[in-house]
Amino acid sequence: MDAAVPRILIVEDEAIVVRDLEQQLLELGYQPVGHCAAAEQAIELAAQLLPDLVLMDIQLAGALDGIAAADILRRQYDLPVVFLTAFDSEAVISSAKLAEPYGYILKPFSASELNATMAVALFKHQAEHRLKDLAGHLQAVLDGMFDSMVMIDAKGLITSFNKAASASFGYSSDEVLGRNVSLLMPEPHRSQRDGYLQRYLSSGVPHVIGMPRELAGQRRDGSVFPLKLSVSKVSRAGQVTFVGLLRDITEERRQLDEIQRLAFYDPLTGLPNRRLLMDRLKQALASSERSHRHGALMFLDLDHFKQLNDILGHDVGDQLLQQVAARIHACLRETDSVSRLGGDEFVMLLGLLSAEISEAEAEALQVANKILRALDQPYKLGDNIYQGTSSIGIALFSGESESVETLLKRADLAMYQAKSAGRNSACFYDPARPHDLQAAQRQRGLLLPTAADQSKPIPPA
Repeated sequence: MDAAVPRILIVEDEAIVVRDLEQQLLELGYQPVGHCAAAEQAIELAAQLLPDLVLMDIQLAGALDGIAAADILRRQYDLPVVFLTAFDSEAVISSAKLAEPYGYILKPFSASELNATMAVALFKHQAEHRLKDLAGHLQAVLDGMFDSMVMIDAKGLITSFNKAASASFGYSSDEVLGRNVSLLMPEPHRSQRDGYLQRYLSSGVPHVIGMPRELAGQRRDGSVFPLKLSVSKVSRAGQVTFVGLLRDITEERRQLDEIQRLAFYDPLTGLPNRRLLMDRLKQALASSERSHRHGALMFLDLDHFKQLNDILGHDVGDQLLQQVAARIHACLRETDSVSRLGGDEFVMLLGLLSAEISEAEAEALQVANKILRALDQPYKLGDNIYQGTSSIGIALFSGESESVETLLKRADLAMYQAKSAGRNSACFYDPARPHDLQAAQRQRGLLLPTAADQSKPIPPA
């Protein structure tokens, strides 16, 4: 017989009804492939024969009735069942509905009734299979997407959840389907989600629809991560579905932070670099203008750093620079900052010093004194113990009368004057006597002791 002819299994405990059904089926162009009288037998035969449709009497002898057997056949073997029964009571029909049958025929029935019911049942089952295949194909496409895809209905309940979403949020699709989408949100959005949705549905004013935005998501383990969200609305047969495409941007944020760090911070010491220093110095000048208070720019250079690099190598030199950076930072106030320009050159920026120049000089000198003492202590560099000194040049500023470049040059000049004075000392830039800076500093008592004066105690600043 043609393979396209539908194959029918009959489950009926009256032999005369079975014979009549087989004859009608043959005349109608169907192929009866077997029959049995008990539910347990029906399940076994269905597993063996896998018919296209099962005609099942509701009232059967044995532990299971036709309704229970039909439910098993539907769930385990995806077989459509049409019930045959002589009972049309509301209780029987309601019970039969639980097995989700594809048809219901009251005995006695005509050949035309049987034919129509079976044709509809077979068509419905084939249509459902096509929809399942289509849904499976669509889900395969969705699961192949790089972005997470979450669909919700008008009540905010999740109706679709692809593999990328499972990977991002840590939930399987079975764990979230039918649950409110707020499950994927941290507070305060979790508590407010239903309000967002209802406000849109009532007003029609889009706050998220068609407007890509960045927000936070919450994983199954409670951790929060940044994501980019784009939502679209789909209306079909009066039903509204919202489709959300989400992308975990944790790595993107990390890369941006790294780019930011490399752009504005020294990779070796973690200190601000020249670019960030210049920006902060401009801000300090503007702040000094507004507050009428002085600030100071300090230029520091390590003494004999090249010799250390040449003898012990650049790796040891890098260790020293990292420790120097930490010591300088520890000497500064919260309002101050230190930057590394490169090599062994560091710049300290002090803001909000006194409005009186003599007091501002004393405050700057106190900080310089503290730094020199800290950097004069021994360093542990691997297996080596090293002790070195540094030289500091200081340029005071008040307001925005001087340019950033000029201040840097003045601090640099003062630093070289400190080196000329014997190193391990600090010098102020003196605009009144630029050609005799060292003498001017000694006269005003603002030059720290030189290496030759180490036997003398450094007076407290």
